[in-house]
Amino acid sequence: MLQTVFPIPEPLAHRYAPFKLQCAKLLADLTACYRFYKDGADSLDFLQDVIVPIDMKNDVNVDDPIEIFRHYLTEEDRGRDDEMLNLSLLGPIIIGTVYCRRALFAGDKGFLVLASSYLREGSYWCGVARGSLGLEKAISDAFSRASAEAYSSATRMLGQAGARSKNEKRELVKKFAFDEVRKRMRPGGWQAMSHAVLAVQDDVIAYSAQVGYPLKKPEPKNESENEVHRTLAKWLSEMPDAKQIFQFGNGGNK
Repeated sequence: MLQTVFPIPEPLAHRYAPFKLQCAKLLADLTACYRFYKDGADSLDFLQDVIVPIDMKNDVNVDDPIEIFRHYLTEEDRGRDDEMLNLSLLGPIIIGTVYCRRALFAGDKGFLVLASSYLREGSYWCGVARGSLGLEKAISDAFSRASAEAYSSATRMLGQAGARSKNEKRELVKKFAFDEVRKRMRPGGWQAMSHAVLAVQDDVIAYSAQVGYPLKKPEPKNESENEVHRTLAKWLSEMPDAKQIFQFGNGGNK
């Protein structure tokens, strides 16, 4: 896992700070590319959809670009035609992000020469991603704004040697819960919020452990069960489309 942090030798420490800022700029540009790839996406989506899976599956032995891309694909995407995958903008975004995360990992261990090599690879693939957007989009004000917005998030994320803050982890888990509730909803919405909580609870608990914000697994006849239920119910009540999803006024908020 890339969250492992190693002390930087003192003579190299002064060189590592600007290196991390270069990584933050690269992540910001990759985030901007992802926002063009997935309409409506933001920095949190990039974190959840791209960075978290990469951190969970990190394997430095996979070095061929196409194999790197395939290594981080979902099972569904792996079944797609090779030509379609090669034409996808997602490919260079994922490859560039993998090399950027490897650069940070190597830098944390003090291997700045190797880290710089990874950073160059990541920058190259980011350039491929931007080129895939077309010249007009790649140099547009919209791209610059998206990158600038993502840069502040990237610098915050790297502020503690790449560790995500507790709030960021919680927001990731909340967003995952929201997405699961929407995916599993039947036409007409959920009859009760408690039904939605029970339906997504196990997957949300598993995901929370993966991103470092573990929700305690409820046990039968244990007060912790009520605690988890209350947490999820509170989060679901904060969904922007809660009124459409849950049948409030007909017992649906129970």
